[in-house]
Amino acid sequence: DIVFPSELGSPLLSSWSETPPNLVFRTSMEEGPQKTRRWGTAGSGKINVTYNWSKEQRDLWKLFYNNTIASGALEFMWRHPIDDIDIKVRLQNVPSETLATYNRFSYNLELERLP
Repeated sequence: DIVFPSELGSPLLSSWSETPPNLVFRTSMEEGPQKTRRWGTAGSGKINVTYNWSKEQRDLWKLFYNNTIASGALEFMWRHPIDDIDIKVRLQNVPSETLATYNRFSYNLELERLP
């Protein structure tokens, strides 16, 4: 398994948000409320986090992103900042980069939590 580099540290906890998988299938009726049923027991959830990295950490991230996870195509193990367990994730989108302060870079990662 590919593992997220521990040298990249933990995300900013104030940035963390998570949405569990939607396992409910809804069917519209001609009249009355929708019919609902559970369609499975496993699905993918969404996690959003922000990292604040130094130039060296930014360079390490670029190597990990471009080479190790093939520009986001491959899944990897990532340490959940709240549950403190390793989970399998992959990137949902190309991460955005902004300059946080002088020589510090902010990255927003949108992760898909895999079953």
